[in-house]
Amino acid sequence: MVNNRLSPRPALGGYELTHAGIQVKERVDTEVFSLACRESEKASVNDGLQSSLGVVWPEVGSCSVSTDSSVRVLGLQRDQVFVVLNSSQVTDGLLNALTNVAWCTQQSDSWATLEISGPNQYQVLECTCPIDLSPSVFTEHHVARTSMEHLSSIIYRNNDSFVLMTPTSSARGFLHMIEESIQFVD
Repeated sequence: MVNNRLSPRPALGGYELTHAGIQVKERVDTEVFSLACRESEKASVNDGLQSSLGVVWPEVGSCSVSTDSSVRVLGLQRDQVFVVLNSSQVTDGLLNALTNVAWCTQQSDSWATLEISGPNQYQVLECTCPIDLSPSVFTEHHVARTSMEHLSSIIYRNNDSFVLMTPTSSARGFLHMIEESIQFVD
């Protein structure tokens, strides 16, 4: 009998690029969970998030971040958030705490995640992102669901960088878009 084992593989192969004052890196160390609930259950869900992760349910358009920055909750809709956390944080206890108070769905293999940083990151992103990302408007802990060059995406600030998420089905095209934008900065 053949003993085949499946192992996870990053959507973009662990991509990294440094060019023209820009660093782009695929984030492969994160897990993504969709968390949804009824409005009447939100207080219980918030208690579960606080006790298990040290975060709260954020307002739409903002993020809640744990004190050690290992967990980020993205406020995408009034009744749905994405919980993004370091892979090492995923435990059965954590999943049980969330699923007992809300609908929790593992989304990690559905999203490719890139982090872009460097002094020219704004010039790269302004080529494709329709949102004003200037530091005075899109401040720390902001998040938005948008379209970048017709591709679905989620973008949020992470200190001095931006994290871009796109469905894995469009990851290669999304990466190509970022690479093309970097060429305009050069």
